[in-house]
Amino acid sequence: MRSKRRGLSRLLMATLLLALVAAGATPPRGFHLPLARAVAAASDTTATPAATDMMLSSAATDTTLSPAATPTGTIPPAVEPPTGTVAATGTPPTDTITPVPATPTVLATPTGTATDNAARAVPNRPIPPCGPGNPSNPTCPTPTPAPGSPATYPPGVYGPGGSCCYGQYGTWFSGGGVGLIGKEVWTYANGPTEDSHAQWDAGGLGQGVAYAVSAYIPNNNANAKARYTVYAAEGALPVTVDQQAYTNAWAELGTYCPDSRGHIFVHISDAGDAYPKVVGADAMRFVPAHGACPQPPPPPRQWDDPANFQDPNAPDYGIYWVRCGTCRGGQSDEVKSTTPNLGLDYYNPTAPTVIYVHGWENFTVATKYRESMLSPIDTINTPNPGPIDMAGAWKAKGYNVGIFYWNQFSDDNLLAAEEKIWASDNMTWKYFNPATNGSQTRPPYVGHGSAADLFVDSYVQAMQNYRGSYVRIVGHSLGNQMAARMTYLLAKNWVDTGKIGRNALPRRVALLDPYYNPGHQTYLCGPAFQLPQGTCESAADEVAKEVGVLKGSPYGIAFEYYSTSAIPVASNVASQMTLVHIDPAYVNGNVPNAHAAARHWYFTSMYVAPPVEYVCRIVGRGKICDKPDGPHTPSAALSDDELHARMQGQHEWYQRDGQSTRSVQDDTFNLDH
Repeated sequence: MRSKRRGLSRLLMATLLLALVAAGATPPRGFHLPLARAVAAASDTTATPAATDMMLSSAATDTTLSPAATPTGTIPPAVEPPTGTVAATGTPPTDTITPVPATPTVLATPTGTATDNAARAVPNRPIPPCGPGNPSNPTCPTPTPAPGSPATYPPGVYGPGGSCCYGQYGTWFSGGGVGLIGKEVWTYANGPTEDSHAQWDAGGLGQGVAYAVSAYIPNNNANAKARYTVYAAEGALPVTVDQQAYTNAWAELGTYCPDSRGHIFVHISDAGDAYPKVVGADAMRFVPAHGACPQPPPPPRQWDDPANFQDPNAPDYGIYWVRCGTCRGGQSDEVKSTTPNLGLDYYNPTAPTVIYVHGWENFTVATKYRESMLSPIDTINTPNPGPIDMAGAWKAKGYNVGIFYWNQFSDDNLLAAEEKIWASDNMTWKYFNPATNGSQTRPPYVGHGSAADLFVDSYVQAMQNYRGSYVRIVGHSLGNQMAARMTYLLAKNWVDTGKIGRNALPRRVALLDPYYNPGHQTYLCGPAFQLPQGTCESAADEVAKEVGVLKGSPYGIAFEYYSTSAIPVASNVASQMTLVHIDPAYVNGNVPNAHAAARHWYFTSMYVAPPVEYVCRIVGRGKICDKPDGPHTPSAALSDDELHARMQGQHEWYQRDGQSTRSVQDDTFNLDH
């Protein structure tokens, strides 16, 4: 019926236009004389509905629907609804007759300029970046409803001409009064690429309630195999509806659960079928269905959850992966590496990786405090720049960013905290006791080795499926010993024995304002540290030995040392690597803040190019440093190759400019050979 009606209307239209041309009238825009003659001479044909076929898989296989088929099965994983620009490719049809209803109505175009379907004879226009999730995007044109007063649809039904929840982009024409309430619109199918689309966004839907979604197909202006995509809690499911097979009927698109916003979003495209097929857009129905939606899993526990500190039987330690440094209400978003089904925005097993390990954390369990990727010096002095995301530049460059927490062990006196790095099975720890509103010491954590062993075990667990090729370890304060020791144990006990791939061995280790207890220590004695029985050494001595092994063959690991406070430089360690002296004068002599500035400087230095260095030379009895030599000062952004080259010989850099600001961008350094 519908095909015949459209065929007759085309025959009458072509005949009328030919008569007008024969009488000397100017043909309307887009009129194609040979094609009009062909239409007038051709007999009407009735399209045969395609065979009813339904295919659905977890890979979001397209589903073709007829009245007898509705989608069932597994919904593919969640993806974001379309918001970007759809690039137009291919050749648009050139034999285009301008439709001649009484007045062709173009409801919306990407540029806001009314045009008719003859525009398809020129290159396709890109779709503006519109869709769910970015309603405030200023580049989105405002969807134009059909002319006239807002139409009234039944509850739970939205469509053209209504006052809510429907929009369209590109070139659309009035259906001339067909549709559920006479407001249907249509456009020509555009082949493989999208030029026009319409969308329905049902909001305020009940959480935990499933909804049956149906598209109304009128008796005219709809005969294409139309591509719909439904975005809901289950993900994005493409569904193809053979509109030719429906006459004033509802096509069931499936049953879905609202997303976290309480929305279900449906998109229809003119892509898929070929011109001169017609894609119709009319009412979309969202009605509660039988059955309930599964409850979403609880959000993973964050790094700063008070519950992390309150278990009297098990300390919370391990690697937490960072999604961002300040995006969670001004705080870091970090979840533990053992959390099931972590998304790629937390950890990508093929990405370069940087893992930070903190140092001494005395009195922090009582206050439930932990370090994070929120800069420790963003509130020092004025003006206050607001939260500074130390992970931002790294994440923008595709890095995984992790933090190894061992604060329930390092909350101790300084000597005891250092001992736990090296000595096995002698690690007391603390938990937060809500009954006393304070910390309480627990017996030694027997059977788990040293704190460095805990770091190794956590590292192996977190990186067990790592397929990338680059890892960097960064240790601050006492954590520099953790960084060096973990890397050494990993190389000797895991990489050399084939228990873990060499690709997971760190290729670079940064020591930030390192601290070592002075003097030889009783926990660093004897054969366990390659020393004669009864002979002891300092932690700096042992780190220096292990660095010497790791930077040589076959490991070839790059090392860098940064000093920011009055803590003495360990010369036997620093002499084996680059040494940068940073002067954070903006902390006004506050030693703890100067010590924390090392973390800020190193992590935020990834935002900018390495600082410019000035080469010093001997003149008479003094030195002059007046020759700029380019951006070569060691920083997080300096390449590994250049860092390796600068490790040869004893190179030290002293800050000459930028001491009064937090920014690395205005820093320069003198290179003193």
